[in-house]
Amino acid sequence: MYLQRLLQINMATLAALGTLLVGMGQRSATLPLLMSIAAITSVWLTDITGWFRLNRKVANVAALVALVLTARELLQFNSVTQVLGLARLLIYVQIILLFQEKDLRTYRHLIIMSLLQVVVAAIFLQGVWFGGLLIVYMLVGLSALALLCLHREHERMRPDAEPVSVPFTGSASRRAAGEVGRELFGRLAMIGLATLGLTLLLFLTVPRFGRTAWRGPTVVTKHVVGFSDTMTLGELGEIIENPEEVMRIWLTDATTSQPYAVRGELYLRGAVLTHYQRGTWQRQKAKGTEAPIAAADVTVLQRIDIEPLDRNELFCLWPPILTEANNGLQFEGDRLVRSPSRRTQRFTLGTTALADGIQTPLVPYRGTKDGVESLLQTPELPQLAAQAERWAADSGLADDDRMALARHLTRRFLNARQFEYSLQGQPRDESIDPIEDFITNNPRGHCEYFATALSLMLRSRGIPSRVVIGYKCDELNQFDRFYQVRQWHAHSWVEAYLEPSHLPESLHQGEDARRWHGGAWLRLEPTPGASADNGDESSSRELSLLDRFERSFERLQTLWGNYVMEMDRDLQRKAIYQPIVRAVQAAIENLSDPQWWRNLAQRVVRAVDPTGWAAGHWVLGVVILLVGLPAAVFGVRRVRRTTRRLWSRLAGRAVSRAGVDLPEIEFYRRLEMLLARHGLRRTVGQTQREFAREAGLRLAEITGHAQLTPLPAQVVEAYYGVRFGRLPLDNDRAETVEQALRQLAACQASSPV
Repeated sequence: MYLQRLLQINMATLAALGTLLVGMGQRSATLPLLMSIAAITSVWLTDITGWFRLNRKVANVAALVALVLTARELLQFNSVTQVLGLARLLIYVQIILLFQEKDLRTYRHLIIMSLLQVVVAAIFLQGVWFGGLLIVYMLVGLSALALLCLHREHERMRPDAEPVSVPFTGSASRRAAGEVGRELFGRLAMIGLATLGLTLLLFLTVPRFGRTAWRGPTVVTKHVVGFSDTMTLGELGEIIENPEEVMRIWLTDATTSQPYAVRGELYLRGAVLTHYQRGTWQRQKAKGTEAPIAAADVTVLQRIDIEPLDRNELFCLWPPILTEANNGLQFEGDRLVRSPSRRTQRFTLGTTALADGIQTPLVPYRGTKDGVESLLQTPELPQLAAQAERWAADSGLADDDRMALARHLTRRFLNARQFEYSLQGQPRDESIDPIEDFITNNPRGHCEYFATALSLMLRSRGIPSRVVIGYKCDELNQFDRFYQVRQWHAHSWVEAYLEPSHLPESLHQGEDARRWHGGAWLRLEPTPGASADNGDESSSRELSLLDRFERSFERLQTLWGNYVMEMDRDLQRKAIYQPIVRAVQAAIENLSDPQWWRNLAQRVVRAVDPTGWAAGHWVLGVVILLVGLPAAVFGVRRVRRTTRRLWSRLAGRAVSRAGVDLPEIEFYRRLEMLLARHGLRRTVGQTQREFAREAGLRLAEITGHAQLTPLPAQVVEAYYGVRFGRLPLDNDRAETVEQALRQLAACQASSPV
């Protein structure tokens, strides 16, 4: 493969990779696909066949058109929009450059624009895919820079009629054609690996001075399925099967700062719906805001990492307790909302919702009585009211035992065989209310049907109630101990209000009695099978190979997010510095402990004692003798050979710096001495090749012998092959060099000084 052709392919690949990174940041495949097609087409039509090439004028007009297409975005005052417009402009200009005849200026522009694309992509994309592609981009970029340097030297330093060898090009025939050999790519691979290793070391060890990590702005806002201020019966079940991640939540004991273990599911409250009218729930603004709970009551901390959503509500365990000031959160009646400008922020809240590893069903109510009066409004639903009356009568409970009655009605939905959970939409009788049809004709539906039926039944019995929509999840990531909440965990349940007199007597005793003076919300779960599958069918499915791969990738994404993108000063101290200090301290203690040495000696003796070996130990011993011992010998020899080679290089450089000639380049020293007698000396910053060309011309001018002009260049090309290409001089080349030096010496002897 010719050097120039390889450079053209490399540049096209670099442009495509940069655009791919930008497209991933925007979550769009249009621009990467367009660039990939342009890169492949340009290599064939423009570089190889030359059938289609844009001249300078047409390219300038196309660049102006690209500027016009992106001017609207560039002139807006939104910085995110401006950056995206700049990314599009870079892509369009790169496509124009790819279809032009390539020269050094074109290659430089392509490299600079591709690098700018990576900078833009880094603003909006920081996932593990970005890190992996960035490594690939680095290797391709190193290759592009190396090939560009070789191409520049190859084009600038050799005459068209006389091919000049290029370093790292293998055999003489390949060098004459300007073809790149495998040695160059081997060295580039070593440079890339060394760069990655050094980067990792510096990333982990260089102290961070900022307390928080930068997370970048938001580009694409995710739509939250089944979640709004209005809920229509039947909609949620049709769209809930979406595995996209919504948020992650870490639970920590506020006293011990250790991960808090939970048994069962987590209910994360979002919106609260209070007004029902013929199959549709709506949220009405609460008449009063519940008083916040004091931070001193915090028992568990909930750290929430939520995706940028199209809703401002913060899903969390209720009640949330604000532990940080000015964190962009505020209470709006019965919900907790975020500031729109802080949708990408991580939030840490306290809560009292967990006790003994279980989310408690009761939540203290700290509002006024007026805030629950509207929760008794019920439309005319005779069949539903009659069913509620029959179930209440069957219970034998007193009307004032509201907690027991609410739980009894909930169990009737869970235990009655007539009701069936289903994700599929069901045919309904449009002549009556959908919930009436659900109770009497077709008792199959998703969670919103069960929550609606129970809430309206409770209201018909004089118990204020409301429907809550949020997420219900028990998907615990065992690796990093966080709960992973997905779109398909969207769920609805019921909260019933209980006055203080309807609460258990035990709650009015002890230090926590003050929390229940305003009554409480009782969480009720009427959906059959919800405890088994979280309101969807995802938990009942067996994990396929693809599911296991996705879980592994999610674990890798977690590691990347926590220990790369979120590596701040505190995490660096806990994850890197402290373990190293503890390991060093433990090693020092062990080395100074005689008992540790005795135990080590005993373990070694037991390990090498063949009398206690089992069959597996004998097999392992044979494998070590047959494989491990030869491998160790080979490794020792390899290390010794590498050490000697490295030492010889260092010694050779030291000798060269001391002014002592190396045997391989002694002929070049002779050349410099011969030229110095004519007053020709290499200046600082001048390469040997540049010096040889200039010296040949000057020598011909001084002596009047034009045949001397190419002689210094012949010697220098041999020097380049030995010094940089590590190619020993063959007999023909050595004879050519010696003959050139003899001619220069003879000319010097016959010419005046």
